[in-house]
Parts: sequence; structure tokens; C-alpha cells
Amino acid sequence: MKIAYRHFLLCILLLSGCLSTAFAKDHVVWRLGEKDGFCREFALHDVAYSDFSKRYTCVTTICQIGTDDSRKIPCAFPGPKDVWAGKQSGELLVRFGVGRIAPQTRARLVLDFVEVHPYSPPVLEITVNGFRTKVQTPAGKNSSYFQNRTTDSHDLAVSVALPEGTLQVGENRVSVRNDSGSWVVWDALTLTADAPVTASKLRDKVELLGAKSSPALMYGEGQELLQPVRMQIANWGAAREAEWGYDGRKGGKIRLERGLNQIEAGIPESFSGREVTVAVQAGNKPAGSVSVRLDTVDKWTIYLVQHTHTDIGYTKPQTEILTEHLRYIDYAVEYCEMTERYPDDSKFRWTCETAWAVKEWLRIRPEEQVRKFMKYVRNGQIEVTAMFFNMSELSGENAYKAFLAPVGMFKRYGLPVSTAMQNDVNGVAWCLADYLPDLGVRYLTMGSNNHRALIPFEGPTVYKWESPSGKSLISYRSDHYNTGNHWGIERGDMGVFSEGVFAYIDKLKRQQYPFDVVSVQYSGYFTDNSPPFRQGVRTDSRLE
Repeated sequence: MKIAYRHFLLCILLLSGCLSTAFAKDHVVWRLGEKDGFCREFALHDVAYSDFSKRYTCVTTICQIGTDDSRKIPCAFPGPKDVWAGKQSGELLVRFGVGRIAPQTRARLVLDFVEVHPYSPPVLEITVNGFRTKVQTPAGKNSSYFQNRTTDSHDLAVSVALPEGTLQVGENRVSVRNDSGSWVVWDALTLTADAPVTASKLRDKVELLGAKSSPALMYGEGQELLQPVRMQIANWGAAREAEWGYDGRKGGKIRLERGLNQIEAGIPESFSGREVTVAVQAGNKPAGSVSVRLDTVDKWTIYLVQHTHTDIGYTKPQTEILTEHLRYIDYAVEYCEMTERYPDDSKFRWTCETAWAVKEWLRIRPEEQVRKFMKYVRNGQIEVTAMFFNMSELSGENAYKAFLAPVGMFKRYGLPVSTAMQNDVNGVAWCLADYLPDLGVRYLTMGSNNHRALIPFEGPTVYKWESPSGKSLISYRSDHYNTGNHWGIERGDMGVFSEGVFAYIDKLKRQQYPFDVVSVQYSGYFTDNSPPFRQGVRTDSRLE
């Protein structure tokens, strides 16, 4: 009995020790959001994810514990594969203060998700003070979460154990960066410790988080040429004035609101090709400095081609979609009329991607409207193309022959047709190398789609397509038919748009694209069967 009693006491002691250890690990240092399977405690939880770039000037968010809460953090945390966020890596920086902490304290950061992209779950880079690691997120189930806000996923989380001594007295930081992959949706972010940790209030301060130059030129107030530099500045206090400079020279005064500030400034063109030190000062106190390489500026010409992208039955039934496309041509004529006195590069332009809608429009619209349409075709604001639809070669050569008949009708109207356009359906039938030249069509342009399809070229390709009979077309295989939308052209956010343009040019250079001219397609809205939109006109005018 004594032996059993001792064993019983030992078991109680061991169990007590286990329980005390378990409870000791449950000291919450801070928590953002609630682990409840919903993202309603976060920003943008009730709006379309396409509004992300409109509400936040960049995909970086900063949060200070004790001052801010989860309502400042967007529920969507994008990755470099997310077109809607400009293919940028989301970053979250959390700042918090610690007053007292035991030297051997260990902590744990737990990130809970409502949903994670099922096909491209991201790798997150997590940095806590001097400790850094990468973790793979688990795959979710609903890739359309932002459309329907439903999920069957459960227990989506990553947990990172922090070594002893990672947390420290004074200022601490947790940084989460979406290193690769697509999005996650936040449920909660929780930092716990195995011993009590007391919080402390942090002092307000300004700090330069980073700076990046763009390989472009802009005009200054005195019409001098400047190379733009975008600074990312955190202001952890009330709105205030600050100053910036480069290589010891004064740059100027800037106004900083509370939170994260994106400040664009200009450095004289003469510094192009050099590395400069950009610095910020607030209240006579240095707020940080970083080295920035000002890349040499090259001259590029980008032709922006707007079209609807005809895809019958994809967005609406066949019985409804023709009416939509007829109305789009009406809009295009109206926008041409509204902008015909603009500078030439800023006029509205529209490409009729398929002959189908044009054929029906010419048949039923009044003569006065048709005359306007022909006027804008002649002055280069509207172009009519040869293909009846975006067609697969499975339809057969005879179907192609019949579908090209409207080209003859257009010529009787006096409408020139020199180009055929094929989008979304990758590749084109061999017979067209014979049929199109016979109709006076000299050019073929194609926009590819790599979703569930193979793309035979890495980048845009120009070539002469010659048939066995010797007839030929000058052919241009561009990238995706919505490449401009991948840059965010329809949103009107010049910051996001310019980043997309520069990243694209950089990609072309790496691919050794041999020209300094490129054609890029886009639609007025980021969808198939899109109406025209004048946002691109306003973007063009600001790019001049």
C-alpha cells in the first residue's frame, strides 16, 4: 500500500507539473482578431477584394499594439501570384512594447486563417526581432472565397515557436511577408509566451522602412527631369511634417499622416545609373536612411489595345450577350466623340475584336450612327478586325471560309480590314494563312491564355507566318489578352499600374525581347465580354 500510495502521489505530482507547464504556455501577449472562422474583425471583410488597391495604397500594412487593432489590417493577405493586388507580396508589420519579461521566456506566434488559396497556398516569411523563418501554409478548399464568402475549411493555421530570448524589453516587431504563392484570409494572429509578459507604451516616432526607384522620368515643378523614388515611411504618432534628402542634399518637406505613408519624390536625372542614399528626418531627428539604385532609363513605347474580349456564353447566356456587344460599340462611338479633340495619344481607341458584333451593329443601327462609326474608323480611333469569333480549328476549314464572309461586307461599307485578332483560344488554323491574305488582311495578332493550356513561347513573339502556297501574314503573339488588367489599368491607381508596367518591361529584358516597342491588350473591366471604359484614356493622358 505504501508503494502504491507513493506511486499515486508521484503521478499526481507529474500530472500537476504537466498541467502547470501547459497553463504556463497560455499567456497571451497580444491577439489581433478572434479565432472564430470569420474575418469580420478585419478591414475589407464586407467588400469585394477588387477594392483592395483602392482602399490601400500598397499591400504593406503596419499595426501598433495598444493603439491599433485588427480593423486596420485587410482581411486579404495577397501573394506575388495575385493579379488583383498587382502581383505584390503582402507584408504586415506589428510593433509592440514589452515592460517586463523573464530572460528564458519562450514565445509562440500562431496565425489562424479563415481560408487559404487551395491551389497555391503561400509560403510566409516570419521575422520576430532577430529571429527569421519560413513556413508553408496549408491549402484551403474555396478558391472563390471572395466572391461567395463561404468555406468548408477547418483548422487552417501555422504555428512558429520562438527561441528563448527572442522577445525583449522595449520595442519588439513581428513581420509577416507573403514570400510566394497566393492569398490567405486572416482569422486571428496570436502571440503567446510560457511566462507572464507585461506590456509597455512605445514612444511615437517616424522611420523610413524602404525606398524604391522607377526606371522612368517625370517633370518637376520647374519642368526639370527627375527620376521618381517612392519612399515607404511609417509614422507611429500623430500627423506631422518631415524632410527628406539624398546624398546629403535637401530633397524637400513632406507631410506624414499617422500610419504608413507612400511618398513619391524626384531625384535629378543626372543621378541615373548611380546608387544614392535616401534619408528622412523628422523634428531634427534622423528617421532612417537606405541605399537606392537609380536604374538607367530606357525609352519604350507601349501600345495599349482595348477590346471587349468576346466569349459567348461565358458571362451571360447566348440570347443576351449580342445585345450587350451592340451596346458596347455604341459606347465606343460615344467615347471617341468625347475625346476626338484630345492629344492624339490620349484619344479613346477601341478594337472590335470580332466581326460578329460589327456585322449585326451595321445592319440595325441608323445611318447617322453608322456614319459616326465610319468616321472614327477612318481617323484611327476604332479598328475593325477580320475574325468572326475567337475560334478553334475544330470547326473545320469550310466554317472558317463562311465566317470570313463579313470582311467583304465591311469593304463594301468602305471599312478597311487589315488585321485579324484571335484571343483566348491559343493557336489558329493553318488554312487562315491562305484565306486571310486573299481578303487583303496582312496582319494577325493573338492574345494567349495559359490557364489549362500550354504556351510555346516565353514572351511576345513577332514572325512571318507563311503557308505552303507562299502566302503570308506578319504575326504577333502577345502575352495574355488581359495583360493591361494584370497591371490594374482599369482601376486608375497610377502607383499600382506603373509598378506593373516596370515589372513587365523588366521581364521582357530578362527574356531578351529584341525590341523597345510592345503591344499590350486589356479590357475596360477585368472580365470577358467587358464594356469599354475611359479610365485607360485618363491613364494615358497622365503617362504623357
